[in-house]
Amino acid sequence: MLVQQKPQADRGRSVLATGTHVVEAVAAAQHGIGITDLAQRTGLPKSTAHRLAGQLTESGLLERVGGRYYVGAAVGRWGRSRRPARTLHRAAALPVRRYAHLSRALVGVVALVDGRPETVLDHAADPLPFTVDLAAADWRRTAFGKVMSDRAIARDECGLLPGVSCIAGELELPGCQWRAALCALYFQPALPATATTQLVDAMRAIERNWARGLG
Repeated sequence: MLVQQKPQADRGRSVLATGTHVVEAVAAAQHGIGITDLAQRTGLPKSTAHRLAGQLTESGLLERVGGRYYVGAAVGRWGRSRRPARTLHRAAALPVRRYAHLSRALVGVVALVDGRPETVLDHAADPLPFTVDLAAADWRRTAFGKVMSDRAIARDECGLLPGVSCIAGELELPGCQWRAALCALYFQPALPATATTQLVDAMRAIERNWARGLG
């Protein structure tokens, strides 16, 4: 039985196409993707998906945070040299997700970098009625801006946008080069009675993860 070997160029194109397929699948997952889901989305064997994801991470096309993969830009414009962003992302990922599902708010961790707000990660359990630009010129008037002005916890109800309320609290992250806060945006005029308690619980969870080195 004769087996015709494929030309090297064809094999190279096949590997490139598969790698591109993996990157596209990761990019489509807004909140990152694990290896099992990645294998299912791409139709690749789990071992192959794991190997390719590792190679793409080494090349800088993907970022790995915990057991999930993101395209580099999904971790923000921080880049691979911005280790505090990656460590904070890991420490906050699960608490932010739980908080968002419990509160039904848009929840995020925002850091103050070079005098400008940068979103480390965010999560919403429900579709958002509109986008939120944290880098807008009036960000200092938001709850996040008030927290960065040395207020431990700040609340805002319809101060900037009608029908929108927000609460934020500064995170205690020893050794982190940036100040950061946990923020929750509610698409309703008044904050719920549980807003402060839920915020503080999530803040403490993030701080515990950070202290344990889970970031």
